[in-house]
Amino acid sequence: QDVAFTFNLLKKYPSLDSSGIWSKVSGLQSVEASGTNKVIFKFSKPNVPQFFYIAMQPIVPEHIWKDIKDPATYTNPNPVGTGAFLFKSYNPSNGDEVVVKNPDYWMKGRPYINELVIKSMLTNQSAFLELLKGNAQWGEFYAPDPQQTWVAKDPEYNKIWWPAEGANALFFNTQVYPFNNATFRKAISIAINKRDLEEKAYFGAGGYNVNPTGIIPSQQKEWLDPTLTALASSLNTYNPQEAQKMLESIGFVKNSAGQLVG
Repeated sequence: QDVAFTFNLLKKYPSLDSSGIWSKVSGLQSVEASGTNKVIFKFSKPNVPQFFYIAMQPIVPEHIWKDIKDPATYTNPNPVGTGAFLFKSYNPSNGDEVVVKNPDYWMKGRPYINELVIKSMLTNQSAFLELLKGNAQWGEFYAPDPQQTWVAKDPEYNKIWWPAEGANALFFNTQVYPFNNATFRKAISIAINKRDLEEKAYFGAGGYNVNPTGIIPSQQKEWLDPTLTALASSLNTYNPQEAQKMLESIGFVKNSAGQLVG
């Protein structure tokens, strides 16, 4: 009930809907509670990317928010949450925040840690220095060549974890020419040396198993149509000569300056 209430509150007060869940292009038509543990979202058209924003939406309790006259300007003094930690203190002078274990956390026996001190760092370099000095035990940030600059310093204790949780992608506006031409898009794909990009940006630590569908490696077996495997592999290669041929086949040629024009 609270979940359905929250999403319908966003619909009623569009200024709260910062992710555009109810925007004209989303296709969302209704959100209704079903029984005690289900919420039904009805769409006028498929919209898989919208799930990200739906899943990220904080839920508010109906019994509190239903009587608030203007939710858009309401400052909630006692927010209700389901996270593993509770706020304890914040030091504005150095940006340190302290959180403690939530005794009512919904996963029994978790979290394992009683207290966390979360440091606010100005740069990736300063955060990395805190780790190297032993002043911090964990960080989430960009570190150049982590195998050499971090792991090699103390292999027994210095570890990295690189979960594949997303992808870097080149998006085209397929509503306009020439991006609406599939041959053009395929040519651009094989004209980009993706392995070289991965080596230069992530020093080989990120792994190399890109897929033009955008499906991350650990989910390809379950979600990728096996009849598309060969096509996906061909579009993953680096072949600028073939790309030039494909572009020529749809009328693109190089001028005297060597620029590709259509």
